[in-house]
Amino acid sequence: MRDRVRRSRRGAGRVGATLAAVGLLGLSCAPTALAEAAFTADESAGPVTGLATDTAKQVYWTAAKSSGTVTALGPDGKAKGQVTYGATPTDVEAVSFRDGRLWIGDIGDVEGSRSSVTVYRIGAFDYGTKAPYRSYTLSYADKAQDSGAMTVSPKGRLYVVTRSAKPGIYRAPATMTAGGPVNTLTRVGDAPANVTDVAFTADGTKLVLRTLTSVHVYDPFSFEQTASAALPDTVQGLAITPSLTGEGLLVSGTGSPVPVERITLPTTVASIAPAPATPAPSPSPSASAAARSTGASPKHSTLWALLAAAAISLVAALVVVVKR
Repeated sequence: MRDRVRRSRRGAGRVGATLAAVGLLGLSCAPTALAEAAFTADESAGPVTGLATDTAKQVYWTAAKSSGTVTALGPDGKAKGQVTYGATPTDVEAVSFRDGRLWIGDIGDVEGSRSSVTVYRIGAFDYGTKAPYRSYTLSYADKAQDSGAMTVSPKGRLYVVTRSAKPGIYRAPATMTAGGPVNTLTRVGDAPANVTDVAFTADGTKLVLRTLTSVHVYDPFSFEQTASAALPDTVQGLAITPSLTGEGLLVSGTGSPVPVERITLPTTVASIAPAPATPAPSPSPSASAAARSTGASPKHSTLWALLAAAAISLVAALVVVVKR
């Protein structure tokens, strides 16, 4: 009788261990935003560090890092034309379109050595021409910081999200002065680590931050996070913007040419590990195609396989306990 009790306890211990393993695996499988291929960006646009949605012209704008050029991409990803704006930026990281104007964020500062950063604004978009611009000098209220994310709200308020040791959401003054005077950016909320872009949803009710590997939804008034999800491996990259149809968001990957996919907005908060600061190697074309066809990434497929194995082990352990 005592031997039977001991065997039952050992079996129960194995069941408990298996259940714990299943629980840990479940925690590691953060929900992944549903995605579908949207387009492949024209290679002439170069690296896509930011995207801005222009519903009037039915294009997405992206900006060159330092040449003072912006490129319009059609819904199919093909380049429609380019506009130059005459400035010589240092490190353009983001673009935002609002009320017929394109804002270009020269806000990169990896070394933390710029006493101020600059945002350019243009409002003329005839392809092949040089557009006049206005420049706005910005500085942080606390210290110089690096940023890869900028957006403009429906009310015309400019926001910058930093990616330094203590990342945060910063807001520009309601009325900014163009030219020489410095416009001070004030911290209004915390942000996830290594944010690469930010955008308001098409209806303006949500602020969405993305990292290389995840997307985070914030309330634009309280700056509290309301939802989050992992991004598919196929679009570990930099940019995010509302789709031209207003349905979902577009996110870009890395590589050449750059893949762009449409994702659904997450509705619940998931436990997500901090994002890395640099992109992982781009998945192979075959892996990317397989992931899109199954709706899962290779990483998450492996996790599901492990979960299945753990479940089989659990059933086997239960059978042994019952028999004994």
